Amino acid sequence: MAETELERAEKRYAQAKARLQGIRNREATKQRKFDTRRKVILGVPFSTWRLGIPGLL
Repeated sequence: MAETELERAEKRYAQAKARLQGIRNREATKQRKFDTRRKVILGVPFSTWRLGIPGLL
């Protein structure tokens, strides 16, 4: 049974939507990793100051 133009368009739309969702997911993962890294980098000096650990930094 041959696909109609509408069916092909719907299939392409679904594929494009899936690609877009994948890109969004990768970007969200990248942002979470960056945010975690930022928190770690900023948190270490604060923690050492707060705990009063001399010479750690």
